[in-house]
Amino acid sequence: MQSIGVMISRRLPIETTLPVLAESGVRLVQLWCLFNELDVTAQSQAAAERVLACTKRLGVSISALCADTGKGFVDPDQLPRQMQVLESACRLCQVMNVNVLSSHFGAFGEQDVPVIRDTLRRVGDVCERYGVSFASETGLERGPVLRALLDEVSHPRIRVNLDPANLVRRKIDLRQAVEQLGPYIVHAHAKDGRAGGPEVVIGHGDVPWSSYLYWLSEAGYDGPMLIEREADESWMQDVLEGYRFLRNELAAAR
Repeated sequence: MQSIGVMISRRLPIETTLPVLAESGVRLVQLWCLFNELDVTAQSQAAAERVLACTKRLGVSISALCADTGKGFVDPDQLPRQMQVLESACRLCQVMNVNVLSSHFGAFGEQDVPVIRDTLRRVGDVCERYGVSFASETGLERGPVLRALLDEVSHPRIRVNLDPANLVRRKIDLRQAVEQLGPYIVHAHAKDGRAGGPEVVIGHGDVPWSSYLYWLSEAGYDGPMLIEREADESWMQDVLEGYRFLRNELAAAR
């Protein structure tokens, strides 16, 4: 059964947020490596060492890093910079003993597939050198469309980070996505949202949690599930509410 953790907001300092989460029982986190003290564009080895020391002291593990710049890997004008960020993020993963890096492929159409296929093979080759899997977050396309691309790319380091809220909010069939993408899922987010509407606190949206957990299990995924919350004001309260909710859901599923 899945282990539950929290993806720390990119707007919060890692070193002061970790102790608060740990005090509430959270022992697994995903960390951004942009926009905060781990920002790979600043190349701060000292920050990585401090964060690692903090996680070790608190008994907290890191499931993945996130290096999503919002630019994707489709636009050829953005690609050189994206590849630089990718390599720096993979290097940081290696330093921090993390083997999953999440981001987005970027929005693509049928006409983009030949180019993005070759680009993603390049991305996979970079990740391979560092022992890292690149996990693209779901939500911009239907499960079968993404599965077709992944099959065509056919690279062992190009994988999926399953985010149910992104799919539900865009009214994309969640069950179908899990079934189609199951073999490629290496990381998952726990996030909730309303169909055609906003992201909300876990348990207050349209993600059918008991069914979703069952579908993941049926698809063969039993890895980490990291709670993500995009709101700022009540972030800590919201993620801890989601943490308690998911613990109850998982207990009921046993």
